[in-house]
Amino acid sequence: MKFPGSFRQSLTLHFIVVAVLPILVLGFLGAQYFKNKHLETISRLLDAHALDVSHEATEFLQYTAASLSLIEKTINSGMLDGDEEINRYLQMPWRSFRKNRSTCWSLT
Repeated sequence: MKFPGSFRQSLTLHFIVVAVLPILVLGFLGAQYFKNKHLETISRLLDAHALDVSHEATEFLQYTAASLSLIEKTINSGMLDGDEEINRYLQMPWRSFRKNRSTCWSLT
């Protein structure tokens, strides 16, 4: 490696190195800090979202289990006579949904 010929060129080169090096180091450290903070924030938000999804899934499953339990009790109660009446009872929510489907889709 060939060194600059004059003292002035040598001082200029050293000044540039001394001036740029701290900027590069601080830039790298700042980028790492913000990256870690960003990952921490994302992790916290994902945890909160996962809890919300878990809560919604639990509510849905509890509602579904309660609905199935009610259907089972109704069918086993003897209030419905024959398969034809049981089929009509089980299709009532579906018919209601199909009839009101246009209003359901407009709500979303």
